Amino acid sequence: MSDGGGKGRAKLSEAVAGYTFLSPFLVVLVLFALWPLVRALWLSFHSYDLFSPPRFVGLDNYRYLLGELDFWISIRNTALYTFVVVFAQTSLAILLALVMDQKLRGKTFFRTAFFLPSVTSSVAISLIFMFLFFKNGVLNQFLAATRLDVLLGWLGLDPPIDWLGDTRTALWAIMAQNIWSTSGFFMIIMLAGLQEIPDSLYEAARVDGASAVQQFWYITLPSLRPTIFYVVTMGFIGCFQVFD
Repeated sequence: MSDGGGKGRAKLSEAVAGYTFLSPFLVVLVLFALWPLVRALWLSFHSYDLFSPPRFVGLDNYRYLLGELDFWISIRNTALYTFVVVFAQTSLAILLALVMDQKLRGKTFFRTAFFLPSVTSSVAISLIFMFLFFKNGVLNQFLAATRLDVLLGWLGLDPPIDWLGDTRTALWAIMAQNIWSTSGFFMIIMLAGLQEIPDSLYEAARVDGASAVQQFWYITLPSLRPTIFYVVTMGFIGCFQVFD
């Protein structure tokens, strides 16, 4: 009996120690994640303007939202933005990781250069792309100098284009900025996944006469599935956060 009591006290002590170590994270999770989520859900059923007590209105807020044209435009833009950006940044991350996984001179420099936009201030990146996309910006000057602006005329876009001010191009310009600034970060994750693939698989494939393309489709991609799933999931989360 005493032995059983000792085991019980030991388990209780371990549980107390575990929850003690977890308590800082749990406090932060409850205060800054769970409580705001519950509070926001509760407020969604109320009329509230910060100056008067919340007044319960049931589903009226949701009925109003579903009837707003701006809401559906935002849904459409967010869906388009999400699928294009996630597909492009994931594909570019895989491509960059494959290149950086090769034995190249100056590989460390290029890894750093590709990753640098991910840790650069978003304000600095925004300013850079504003200078690129202004009507008299670098992009339009480059297109005019190379006579590529003629192609834009065939697409119905009259140069010089106000890339950020034209509703036909603004969303695509923002997509380009996001893809450029996030692909380097996901490249590092893909690179880590590539380096976990055993070389013996590629050696066996080469012995069997598999081409580089076949090795990519039947070894690299299947082995990268967990990494790709993580990258796609993080990409979807990040992109849906721009809904507002």
